[in-house]
Amino acid sequence: MEEEWRDVVGYEGLYQVSNLGRIKSIAKGKGRRSGRILINCFDAYGYLLCSFCRNGVPIKVKVHRIVAFAFLNPPLFTGERYVVDHINGDRSDNNVENIRFVTHRYNVTEGFRVDMNKYSSKYTGVSKRKGDKTWRAAIWVKNKCKDLGHFENEIDAHYAYQNELFNINKNIQNNAKRTNT
Repeated sequence: MEEEWRDVVGYEGLYQVSNLGRIKSIAKGKGRRSGRILINCFDAYGYLLCSFCRNGVPIKVKVHRIVAFAFLNPPLFTGERYVVDHINGDRSDNNVENIRFVTHRYNVTEGFRVDMNKYSSKYTGVSKRKGDKTWRAAIWVKNKCKDLGHFENEIDAHYAYQNELFNINKNIQNNAKRTNT
């Protein structure tokens, strides 16, 4: 694949990003050389970060998000929360062919999960507690976490999550019916 360069969204004329996930400065300035490939660092979760500076204000941004907004069409706002996903699960592989926009729910459920560990569950909203080895069920509603309890086994925690999700959807449908009548 031939490397293609585009301006970084929000930093046009200062920085460019390539379809291979590399970033370079294009404007000369204090401490900046034109054409220099920037050195990335990793955050605590294994994502590559890049530091930008504009008007003396530094900011660190995740490289996969920079690539996605430069080369992919972001989805239209539909009320759902979208994230940038690594298709192969490798958080350091920021090639444009390895990233895509997906809903947050897809990313944490059906999405490729290479970071599964002994405290994760195959079920959404369920995790194993380290201290007492019970299974916790929780659900996020309107940016708030609602704890659904702790259970002896994973499947009971899953049922508690599914039951709460059903009740939330039923309430949404009932509220929609009331507003339409």
